[in-house]
Amino acid sequence: MGRLHCAVLIGAALFLVACNKTTVRTEDGAIPSKSIAAFEPYLGDYEGSFAGREAVLALLLDGFRAEVLLRDAGGSDFDLLGADCGSSIGDMILARFDQDDLMEFAVFAFDTGACADRATGTEAELLFGAPTDGTIPTRLRVEQSFTVRQVCRREGGDSGGGLSCRNFKQPTYLQGDFRGAGR
Repeated sequence: MGRLHCAVLIGAALFLVACNKTTVRTEDGAIPSKSIAAFEPYLGDYEGSFAGREAVLALLLDGFRAEVLLRDAGGSDFDLLGADCGSSIGDMILARFDQDDLMEFAVFAFDTGACADRATGTEAELLFGAPTDGTIPTRLRVEQSFTVRQVCRREGGDSGGGLSCRNFKQPTYLQGDFRGAGR
């Protein structure tokens, strides 16, 4: 079998896998009613830490709106960027489910409050791992900063062609890992 034939088969297989994923987009933060059942297994409390501080993350459903609330070990509100920042996680923007209806991630609006100098991100991402031992590993992350890396290549080989450059954004995240009750 030739290389081209193998590449076409691999490309087709990847396309089929990608087609089996479902992205749920919200309208003003409201989850479509037909998608509510897919979210229910993920609702509840997740214990862990964020940026080295113990916290409890709660994923809740208020009517058709998904909410993320954070509390410290004492039950007080937990600010992702530190005391007196007033940062907040807002409406859900979208969520992605795999072919087995397992949520891969959910993206929420994020407001840095009074501490825009501590984070460049405008979204908070919840990344879900595969459920194991009755729990779901979850990572919460917010872009803290980024650097831009430029990659250049010479077009036309050594015979003198032009230089083609692209910039790639490399983010650094504030993040935390949590585990919560699963399916």
